[in-house]
Amino acid sequence: FKQTILGTALDTSRVELRTVSLAGISQPTYAEELFQIYTPGFWTVKNILLSLFIFLLFAIIVGIVGYFFVKKYYSQKVKEYATQLISANPEYLSQADVYKPDEWELKRSDLTLECEIGRGTFGKVYRGYGNNVLSKCGDTFGVCAIKTVTETANSAERLHFLLEANVMKSFSAEAFIVKLYGVVSDGQPVLVVMEMMEKGNLRDYLRSRRPGAEENVENLPVPTTAEYYEWAAQIADGMAYLESIRFCHRDLAARNCMVDANNVVKIGDFGMARDIYYHEYYKPNGKRLMPVRWMAPESLRDGTFDMKSDVWSYGIVLYEMITLGQQPYQGLANEEVLSFIGVSRKTLDRPMDCPDFWYDLMVECWRYVPRERPTFRQIVEHLVPLASDQFREASWIYNHPATDYASDAEPNYVPEGHGMRVLNTIEPTDEVEYRMTNRADGAKPRWGEGDSLDTDCEAEDEV
Repeated sequence: FKQTILGTALDTSRVELRTVSLAGISQPTYAEELFQIYTPGFWTVKNILLSLFIFLLFAIIVGIVGYFFVKKYYSQKVKEYATQLISANPEYLSQADVYKPDEWELKRSDLTLECEIGRGTFGKVYRGYGNNVLSKCGDTFGVCAIKTVTETANSAERLHFLLEANVMKSFSAEAFIVKLYGVVSDGQPVLVVMEMMEKGNLRDYLRSRRPGAEENVENLPVPTTAEYYEWAAQIADGMAYLESIRFCHRDLAARNCMVDANNVVKIGDFGMARDIYYHEYYKPNGKRLMPVRWMAPESLRDGTFDMKSDVWSYGIVLYEMITLGQQPYQGLANEEVLSFIGVSRKTLDRPMDCPDFWYDLMVECWRYVPRERPTFRQIVEHLVPLASDQFREASWIYNHPATDYASDAEPNYVPEGHGMRVLNTIEPTDEVEYRMTNRADGAKPRWGEGDSLDTDCEAEDEV
């Protein structure tokens, strides 16, 4: 007879056996010998090693997939996050740990700093000269703009300065983008050498052409209609190029558009303006500086930025142009602007004497639903008939077919039911004068009288 008894200790137990029948209960019989049989649980050495192997294999697979996923889709975000970490602890990483010199590196001895032309809290801009240096962009340059950081800048600020220049290395020299000539990262101070834009940023240049304004020291005339359309096309073309390579600017404003000696406007100052024009940025509690007056509703609400939010900012730039550099939402505090755009869903009022054509384009850029806004390529195609032959020759978009274009909208797309003529195809034979002199009320705006905008713009107080 065999019987298995679980959970019984042999040294403290006694096993006896009795039979029960109709005759009664028998005398007990004691077990002669007891055997203890060990039954192992799940966590044997074999099972532990097998579980560990499966876990490590799973971790390796997740790591490989995650690496390529981050590298493909979020490399730029990782870079920004790393920069924020460094900013929190400026000495955590050195400049050499992140920025590596490459073919864009210039010799410090080939550059001459002449005079300071701009200064911010952490950065300075000099007019300089390159001794006929051949840049990686293909230009042999002489006069140039040399940007550097101040003596008080810490390692994080120097690193951020170099990373901004690093972004510009991938931009085409053919587009309306301020050219990067090179970088001097060996030694201190670090230098970023760029194309010289003699007339400064567009906002200040516009203010310098206000009739009778204090900034107009040279008594310059108000910009002509041809200049307005040319600048609008040049800015849109530069942004269309960035759009085509899926680069989101995030800070398009007149202060970030530069004007050269020939009145050509290019996109520039990728980040420098935050330092020099600090008062035009708003910093909510615990957040970074934000240009709220130029930001789209979705950016203010959710912190999301894309090419469509840049289009909204372009509409604000058009407003700055037509008002000769007036601050958007003048009279409202930054907190009030957040509510005005994000909550009330309001936009800027139509400026005085603003032509229908110009205002229609602004309104299209300010569509509340991002996908209903035009692409920059559509804006360029819309402005090409009104621009000069020189623009057509230099335009990146005009000379590059829309292949594999970074947009979810079709060419000449107009949201259903809107009926706006602003995005309809314009034939080169259309007369500019018609668009300049016809308004909804039948009157002729002063912009159509002659060749300039006769708008009285008074200098406003900065907020």
